Amino acid sequence: MMHTKHVVCSVLLFAGIALAQDADKQRDPFALSAGTLELSELVDACAGYLEWNILYDQGGFEKHSATKLQRPLVTDRDGCEELLYSLLHRQGFAVVPVNLERHIYEVVDLDSKRSREVHNAAIYKAADDIFARPTLKAPVITTVKLEHINAQLANNALRPFFAGSRGANSIQIGTVGNQQSLIVQGFQDQVAQALRVIQLADTPQDPALELIDGKPLREVVKALIARIEALEAALKSRDK
Repeated sequence: MMHTKHVVCSVLLFAGIALAQDADKQRDPFALSAGTLELSELVDACAGYLEWNILYDQGGFEKHSATKLQRPLVTDRDGCEELLYSLLHRQGFAVVPVNLERHIYEVVDLDSKRSREVHNAAIYKAADDIFARPTLKAPVITTVKLEHINAQLANNALRPFFAGSRGANSIQIGTVGNQQSLIVQGFQDQVAQALRVIQLADTPQDPALELIDGKPLREVVKALIARIEALEAALKSRDK
């Protein structure tokens, strides 16, 4: 019985040491030295620090230039992830999840036939999570509940502002069949910008400025009153 207790205590002790080491490892900053950095070196360094497996085609990197850092770069875990996504996107690549539970990701060329997979791999995130990291270049999708403006009208009004983006870099805005919700999909930094615009526009409207068939509500009401008065006058004349 005493031997079993010692074994249990030893297991717990080693587990505690391992957890402490893991915690210390996560607290260590991510660092890159000044100098030239190949894309494969960037991916390998970030994958090691983040404890991810990131799949990539070495040959696909060869046609792209290396990144030069004039000064050493030190950041935390979130900064490492944002740096990975941003520097790869700068060279025409995106990082998409393959298996989130097992921390497996893949680098996809935005100019290749597989670029459509970027949007398909978008992860749903709530607006607060997107605003928490507004510079992350990760593919995401979210929904927005509108309080004061019509979803279809908002969709039509926003479309020209994001018309310049194309292909996998495009931001997509659509409705879900009702007047209160929008779907926004794209890279997280773009989606964050779109959400800000939507929030600024989603404010109480002056009823006098509302349009009915392209005409201000006030004018429509005046015309209806005039029409009713004319009908009432006609009925009175007929009764006489």
